Amino acid sequence: MRALLDDDNFVRCLSRKTEWTFWSLGTLLTIVLSGSWFSQSTEIVYLYGHMHVNTALRSLSSCRQLRCLILDCLSLPRSTVDLSLISTFLPNLTQLHLLHILSFEGSLAKARNLTDLTVYIDTNRQADFDTLLPLASSSTLRKINYRRIPRLPSSLNSFSKLTHLRLPPLSEEIVAGLRNLTNVQLHSLGVEVHTGKQMKHLKNLWHAESLKNLKQLDVSIDCREDKVETSSVTELMSRFVISFGIPYLETLEHLELCGGFDVAWGPRLASLKNLKCLHLRIPEGSLGCTIKGRFHDQRTFVNSEGLAACFDMWTKPEGLAAILEKEFESPPIIEVSFLDARWDYDVEGKALLMKGWSCLCGE
Repeated sequence: MRALLDDDNFVRCLSRKTEWTFWSLGTLLTIVLSGSWFSQSTEIVYLYGHMHVNTALRSLSSCRQLRCLILDCLSLPRSTVDLSLISTFLPNLTQLHLLHILSFEGSLAKARNLTDLTVYIDTNRQADFDTLLPLASSSTLRKINYRRIPRLPSSLNSFSKLTHLRLPPLSEEIVAGLRNLTNVQLHSLGVEVHTGKQMKHLKNLWHAESLKNLKQLDVSIDCREDKVETSSVTELMSRFVISFGIPYLETLEHLELCGGFDVAWGPRLASLKNLKCLHLRIPEGSLGCTIKGRFHDQRTFVNSEGLAACFDMWTKPEGLAAILEKEFESPPIIEVSFLDARWDYDVEGKALLMKGWSCLCGE
C-alpha cells in the first residue's frame, strides 16, 4: 500500500474517490497519513473487519467532508465502541449506521446534524436504546432504521422532522409507542412480522395519529420460524393488513407487501385512489384466492383441471399484474416478484441499508 501511494498518478486517481471501505486499521491509517487528499475528498466511509474501532474513529477526525459513516462490527464480537467519539471527532456527519454492535459505552446524545440513523444493536435493554438517540439532532433527524428494539424511546416524540421509520418485528410495546407519537407525522413506515401473534398487533397500528399522512408502507411478513401454515398467514394478512389497514391509508402512494397474497384483495387495493406503485413479493406456496368467503391455497387450483389455468396465470408476474390493473380506475405501477423457498429476508451490511432506505424511501 505504501508503495502504491508513492505513485503520483495513482494518488491523483484516488483523490477523486469519495467513498471508501476499510477492512483493516493498518490500511486506514496508511491512507490517512499519506496526505491531505484523503481528508479533503472523502464523504462516505464503511468500516468493517478486524480493527480497533475507537482508534479508527479518531483517525477520521481530519475528514471534515465526511457525511456518512457505516460501522459494522459483525467480525468484532468483543469490541467495545465508544459512541461519544462520534460527536467529538466526526461533528459533520449527517448519516450514521451502526450495525451488529454487541458492546458499547458513551452515547449519541451530543451528535448534531444527523438526518439518517440506523441502529442494529444486540441488546434488549431499553436504557441502551435511549442513549442511542441523538437528542442534539432533534431538529434535523428525518430517518430512523431500527433493527432490534424492545420499545420506542419516549423522547422520540421530540423529533418533529422525523418522517421515515423502519421497525423490527412488531410488539405490543412498539405499537403503543407509535400511537403515542403526537409530534411526529410519518411519510413512510416499514414493519416486520415474524409470528402470528405479532400479526395481530397490526390491528391497533393503523389508528396511530402519526400515520394519518402516510405516503409509503412496507409490510414484510415471514412466519416460517413460527411454523404457521402459509394459508393461515395469508388469512391473517387479509384480516389485519388488508381489512383493518387499507381503510385508514387513504393517502398511501407506495405500498410494498412481502408475504402471502390473496387474488381477491384486488378491489380492496384498488380503493387506494392515490396509489402510484404497488410492489408484491410473494414467497413460494403463499398464493391463493378467497372464494365465497373461504380462502383456497394453491393446492385447490392445481388439483382442479377447471381452475389450473387460472392459477397458472396468477403465478406469472405479468399475468397477476394484469389482473390487478383491471381493478383500478387509474392503475399504478405494479411490480410482482415470486420468491423461492430459500428466500431470506434479513440482509447484512450494506445490503441491509439498501433494503432499509431504498425500498422504504424510494431512493
